[in-house]
Amino acid sequence: MFRQATAGLTRGVTSAARKFRHDLFISYAHKDLHETEWLLERLVEDKPDLTVFLDRNVLTAGSAWQKEIYEALDDCRKVVALYSPSYLASKVCLEEYNIAVCRNRESKERVLLPVYLYTTQLPTYMKVVQFWDCREFDHGRIRLVCHELLREIRRDGSGGEHSRAEEH
Repeated sequence: MFRQATAGLTRGVTSAARKFRHDLFISYAHKDLHETEWLLERLVEDKPDLTVFLDRNVLTAGSAWQKEIYEALDDCRKVVALYSPSYLASKVCLEEYNIAVCRNRESKERVLLPVYLYTTQLPTYMKVVQFWDCREFDHGRIRLVCHELLREIRRDGSGGEHSRAEEH
């Protein structure tokens, strides 16, 4: 009886058929811009039509940037969080991360895709979410992760199992 009564009450679950403006939102610390751009170049090499929200390339000078970031976080298929000491020191990065965690919990698909770039003391709540370990900006591992990220984007909406072979 309880199942019947509550069957239609599920809210907040992202529909697999939803169209997103961006494939990826990259959440990174500005001190890690070089690494972020290197990763992005690898992604675009493999998928030239990839749509990415990267604040440096998208935000309008003098605009309400925080609102643009919030809207982009809601209008992207996946969020890639690039863990580093600078990332953990940034209030903006942590806010983006927490929004991505909320989206991840509400979605049937995996939304938050963390990449561990540089060794730092991760808080326990970040260790709970599986990440790809590319510490000390390991170019070979990052290339593999880029293939996995693109596979996650393609898989989104298919209902298939998520591969986590190269993770954590």
